[in-house]
Amino acid sequence: MPSIDQETSQPTEGRTYWQSLAELGNSKDYLEFIKGEFPEGVDLPPESEGRRRFLQVMAASIALATTTGCHWPKENIRPFANRPDGMVPGIPRFFATSMDLGGVSRGLLVKSFDGRPINVEGNNLDPISAGAADKYSIASLLDLYDPDRSQEVLENGKPSTWADLAGMLSAKKKEIESSRGAGLRFLTEASSSPSRARLKAMILSKLPEAKWFEYEPVSSDNVRLGTRIAFGADYRPQYDLSKALAILDLEADLLGADSASSRNARGFVAGRDPESHHFNRLYSIESGYSTTGAQADHRFAVRSSEIHGLLAQLASALQAEGLSVQGESASILEAASSAAPETDYEFLPAIARDLLANKGHSIIAVGPNQSPRTHALAFALNDLLGNLGQTLTLTEEPDNGRPGYIEGLKELTDEMTAGSVDTLFVLGGNPVYDSPSDFKFSEALAKVKTSIHLSQFADETSLKSTWHIPRAHYLETWSDGRLYDGTISAGQPLIAPLYDGKSDLELLAFLVIGEFPSGYAIVQRTFRDYSSGDFETAWREFLDNGMLADTAYPAAEVSLDAASVADSLRDFEVPESQGIELAFAPHPSVYDGRFANNGWLQEVPDYLTKLTWDNAAIVSFADAKKLGVEYGDLIRIETNGGSIELPVCILPGQAAGSIVAHLGYGRTAAGRVGNNLGFDTYKIRTSEAPYFVCGVNVKKTGGAYPLSSTQDHYAIDPNGSGKNSLEELGQNEIERRIDHLIKEQTVEEFQHHAGDAHTGGEHHGDEHSHHPPIESPWTEWEYPDLKWGMAIDLNKCIGCNGCVLACQSENNIPVVGKEQVARGREMHWLRIDRYFHGEPEVAQVAHQPLTCHHCENAPCEQVCPVGATMHDHDGLNVMVYNRCIGTRYCSNNCPYKVRRFNWFHFTKNYTEVEQMRFNPEVTIRSRGVMEKCTYCTQRIQSAKIDARNENREIADGEVRTACQQACPTNAIEFGNLNDPNSRVAKLQKDKRAYSVLEELNVKPRTKYLTRLRNPNPELLEA
Repeated sequence: MPSIDQETSQPTEGRTYWQSLAELGNSKDYLEFIKGEFPEGVDLPPESEGRRRFLQVMAASIALATTTGCHWPKENIRPFANRPDGMVPGIPRFFATSMDLGGVSRGLLVKSFDGRPINVEGNNLDPISAGAADKYSIASLLDLYDPDRSQEVLENGKPSTWADLAGMLSAKKKEIESSRGAGLRFLTEASSSPSRARLKAMILSKLPEAKWFEYEPVSSDNVRLGTRIAFGADYRPQYDLSKALAILDLEADLLGADSASSRNARGFVAGRDPESHHFNRLYSIESGYSTTGAQADHRFAVRSSEIHGLLAQLASALQAEGLSVQGESASILEAASSAAPETDYEFLPAIARDLLANKGHSIIAVGPNQSPRTHALAFALNDLLGNLGQTLTLTEEPDNGRPGYIEGLKELTDEMTAGSVDTLFVLGGNPVYDSPSDFKFSEALAKVKTSIHLSQFADETSLKSTWHIPRAHYLETWSDGRLYDGTISAGQPLIAPLYDGKSDLELLAFLVIGEFPSGYAIVQRTFRDYSSGDFETAWREFLDNGMLADTAYPAAEVSLDAASVADSLRDFEVPESQGIELAFAPHPSVYDGRFANNGWLQEVPDYLTKLTWDNAAIVSFADAKKLGVEYGDLIRIETNGGSIELPVCILPGQAAGSIVAHLGYGRTAAGRVGNNLGFDTYKIRTSEAPYFVCGVNVKKTGGAYPLSSTQDHYAIDPNGSGKNSLEELGQNEIERRIDHLIKEQTVEEFQHHAGDAHTGGEHHGDEHSHHPPIESPWTEWEYPDLKWGMAIDLNKCIGCNGCVLACQSENNIPVVGKEQVARGREMHWLRIDRYFHGEPEVAQVAHQPLTCHHCENAPCEQVCPVGATMHDHDGLNVMVYNRCIGTRYCSNNCPYKVRRFNWFHFTKNYTEVEQMRFNPEVTIRSRGVMEKCTYCTQRIQSAKIDARNENREIADGEVRTACQQACPTNAIEFGNLNDPNSRVAKLQKDKRAYSVLEELNVKPRTKYLTRLRNPNPELLEA
């Protein structure tokens, strides 16, 4: 990887954008890396398939063809005796279902082709997602067909049978019933399922001596406990960002990691309508860069351990600026003042004034990594600002009063260590891997007489358990759940269990009735408690819609307990600022480690670091200088919980004095994809400091580790990288035109200078261009019927990566692996370019989704020697795969660098089960073939057929590309540009619209809309 020059180049006039510190510093390694427009090594053929080897393989293929070509394999084709109801062969069907993650259900719509689930989308009726699908839901399809899934029962790590398991469970059932459940314990993942709650109540009623514990390594327990302090009970905050004009996000990451991020993001962009007189303002204060921080109008890098003190100081600033406080509430501000540190946060008074100016229309949100007292203070301030019942409502948690996950796991582990647990059922989860290191859960598990683990993979916990049971995927079983707002959701299977797995509900029901019942019967029985009117009609409607209307939790009427909040603040001790803090965070892709074997998630580049296939120590530019480390250097981090070595990833905007280490890596029993990747940070994560620990020792080891990052891929050196003056000229040209690629304005600039959406420069006729109009020397092709185009609103895009994964799922894009990504051979058709601007310590982020622009004057078509890339009658730039001979001339001539070349036949060795997930409407590409975005032409053709059969025109919005469908903020619009009333046609004529590299006259069909920021004038002056 390129090294980091410690001194960066001097900033040029105006705003300078850069993709990495190596680019900013103009390092030699970086210049060498982009010398030929492709990352190093791309022009080399695979080492194992040289010319000689190619001829050998071809000769062998011809020889084999002559011996077997005369015989057809014997196959039997048997039709249905009776066609299944509603099924037409070759016509996909959609089924509503749901997926539970971290105790929150997600409403989904799954596409099934001839009985095979092939794509996961959002359910339009889901009030949280409104039809969008998050990356975990999309990628969950890959887990269904994962060949590493558990396929058999294990006893003490050796294969057993379902009959043996049933015999053991029957004997165990009699044993625990005779003892009324003494010595019986359950440890489960969090679940929102009403059916599981019903079975849990039945079991604990029948077995009163048994105990039930839940554990999630990453949770919102601190939020729950904060409401317990502030309001006397457990509540769930429901934010309405569409009503907020001033938003303060304190490591909450409302737009990214929050369980209701889709709704939050949708509300956030709704409050940033360029034509509106009310444009919201977002402040983000955090240690590590987040999705929300990248969208903020003002972002301040502050250590996680300082957030509570900063919030206490904000409370004092609000009072100083005139916040009216009466009665017992005054004690809160008094206690907060005593907890405020001496650190001077110069930006706080301006934020306080903005919050006060928008009383009732503001939000203060705190992240789940902060303490309960911090959340209690934030809820109190929201109440004092008049936000409760306006931008913030509270709904009751269904399991009010339960102990925290860590507290409960500690009780269970102590009982296991003491030998008090005879039988332990572990339903999901992987506590051997992800429990706090000081609990020593693995050692405690060895003291349990019989442990039974239900999981999709034979993971670290399975291998330490007495019995392992294959768990059914959520697309294989009946279930139910509750969305974030409490709405009941349906989970229905789309395929029979591939490996005879059992669900949580089926296993629990066995303990009640002594046999594995139908999951359908369990869920239907639970539904009777919630339905009204005709049951069969209600049940059918429930399955059709995927959720039950009017079952959301009502807003709770709460009263602030000022004395309780004040008491919680008084015993706060300001942490020492000396030394470096280590902050733990769930990984943006593999989460807490449960998705470690998912290649789609492993390979999607992190939105900010652009890392793939690894975790690292995220270090600030200033700390890297102090430690004398560069990108990829190994450092040793020592804490009270132990020590770990991690590679360094230097990220602009990271808080000085804070290192972020992501969880979820270092797995040893994840599967072939996830094993031995990255570093296990759980081994130094303790119950006392699960989210951040202060005063760690950090040392450079002298070693290095190869990180696979895409941050400099597809960077362009316009001059082919000459030396000295030519090299400098090329870099200067990039800096000169970069603000025409990423266009940003403040709201004030937009309102006064609409159309001049870039820094510097001037217009010469065209209101959206920075160059004179270009006249074509020839008569251009007309598209009188359909003319497909796309508009991407940078003011709405939040960089969530949902579009990237949706595209991969829809278009059969392969996973290539860490080594190939390092060579620049990743295959994603859509990428999100991320740029920084400003000084590295306080850099702001700008980003831009980039895919094939389907240029009308496409440069790729002009250089293809065999006409493999061409235009169709709708103006799409299409690929004829059978013609492609792999010259890669088209890729070299593409100004957007969005074409991908198959260096290998990546799908050649897929098992039959893996091949079941392929979308049959999209061709599987082989080695030596170029590919790229098709504007989801298969969806276009499907809409054409439907419209022709119904003798009508294609309606606006009828064709939705995969990326568009997954977007939570509707940042992507697609449609017919010839229809002046279409949404996309109107957006492309908007005064914020512009084309990237329009001076090349390639006439791209994709246009962008300028991003608007709303900075606080007071902070700009400061």
